[in-house]
Amino acid sequence: MYCRICKKENNVKSIRSIKSPFIDLTYKLYECSLCRSKFFNSDEYDINLHSIYNDYYKNQNPATSFIKDKYWENQVKIIKKILGHKPQSVLDAGCKTGDFLMHFPDNIIREGVELSDSNYYSVPKVVDNN
Repeated sequence: MYCRICKKENNVKSIRSIKSPFIDLTYKLYECSLCRSKFFNSDEYDINLHSIYNDYYKNQNPATSFIKDKYWENQVKIIKKILGHKPQSVLDAGCKTGDFLMHFPDNIIREGVELSDSNYYSVPKVVDNN
């Protein structure tokens, strides 16, 4: 297996198992010994993520206001440390309401992709008319 961040092979090991909050499955959490990133193997189970997110978030209420979160602030610091500099852009897959993206400065490109149809409508839209 290769690292999803640094793309190096043979430096990844399973560090623990984590139960999914969405479905009755347990996933292995992997860590790269080189860049120290942690990630899941999206091919571990043959499932349709789109339908899982839709089912889970159908009855969830979107956040009404943005509140900074220490967990996400720490994740931003880790990303900067891994890169060795501030990122020029960030892509958040499964962004829900975009809270994670809001922890990055306004002067970088921040993009979010949401898999859940119900969350899609709660994400603030930015339209570039150029």
